[in-house]
Amino acid sequence: MEKQVYINEVVVREGDFESLGEALAFIADELGFPEYFGGNLDAMADCLGDTCDLTALVLVPPTRHGCADWMRSICQVGHDIAKRNDKLKVHCLPEEEDDF
Repeated sequence: MEKQVYINEVVVREGDFESLGEALAFIADELGFPEYFGGNLDAMADCLGDTCDLTALVLVPPTRHGCADWMRSICQVGHDIAKRNDKLKVHCLPEEEDDF
């Protein structure tokens, strides 16, 4: 199987952020979400759903056994949108397996 080449790849390491808002602002900036982006999970879902370029969202919690509720929420929403948008791939990795 041929490895996919993503036009956009965003790696979100939980340890780099203290809140959902910070992580969403980073994702929005990296993926060029519109200026009117609402800064919440619903707005992220809308923007990811509109993604036309092959995009990988890689979420890395600090350990294999636990992550913040906000990180789990981003992962769940991302996976839900990826089911409807074949241009979006969401990977939720433990820190030890970040050799993507």
